[in-house]
Amino acid sequence: MEQQITEHLVEVGLLFGLHPWDIVRLTYGQWCAYRDFSDEHQRRPSDG
Repeated sequence: MEQQITEHLVEVGLLFGLHPWDIVRLTYGQWCAYRDFSDEHQRRPSDG
Protein backbone atom coordinates (compact mmCIF):
# COMPACT_ATOMS: atom_id res chain seq x y z
CA MET A 1 0.00 0.00 0.00
CA GLU A 2 2.71 2.49 1.02
CA GLN A 3 4.69 1.51 -2.07
CA GLN A 4 1.80 2.54 -4.35
CA ILE A 5 1.34 5.83 -2.49
CA THR A 6 5.06 6.57 -2.73
CA GLU A 7 5.11 5.80 -6.45
CA HIS A 8 2.08 8.04 -6.96
CA LEU A 9 3.75 10.89 -5.06
CA VAL A 10 6.87 10.49 -7.16
CA GLU A 11 4.84 10.62 -10.38
CA VAL A 12 2.97 13.75 -9.25
CA GLY A 13 6.21 15.32 -8.08
CA LEU A 14 7.89 14.68 -11.39
CA LEU A 15 4.99 16.43 -13.10
CA PHE A 16 5.77 19.49 -10.98
CA GLY A 17 9.49 19.14 -11.64
CA LEU A 18 10.48 17.91 -8.18
CA HIS A 19 13.35 15.52 -7.67
CA PRO A 20 12.23 12.15 -6.22
CA TRP A 21 14.48 12.69 -3.20
CA ASP A 22 12.78 16.05 -2.49
CA ILE A 23 9.42 14.24 -2.44
CA VAL A 24 10.74 11.57 -0.09
CA ARG A 25 12.21 14.21 2.22
CA LEU A 26 8.98 16.25 2.25
CA THR A 27 6.83 13.18 2.88
CA TYR A 28 9.16 11.92 5.63
CA GLY A 29 9.23 15.36 7.21
CA GLN A 30 5.44 15.58 7.26
CA TRP A 31 5.19 12.08 8.75
CA CYS A 32 7.72 12.92 11.48
CA ALA A 33 5.91 16.16 12.30
CA TYR A 34 2.58 14.33 12.47
CA ARG A 35 4.06 11.56 14.65
CA ASP A 36 5.64 14.10 17.03
CA PHE A 37 2.37 16.05 17.18
CA SER A 38 0.43 12.86 17.97
CA ASP A 39 2.92 11.85 20.68
CA GLU A 40 2.73 15.29 22.31
CA HIS A 41 -1.05 15.27 22.10
CA GLN A 42 -1.31 11.86 23.77
CA ARG A 43 1.35 12.57 26.39
CA ARG A 44 -0.10 15.81 27.81
CA PRO A 45 -3.15 14.41 29.67
CA SER A 46 -1.01 11.89 31.59
CA ASP A 47 1.40 14.64 32.76
CA GLY A 48 -1.20 16.61 34.64
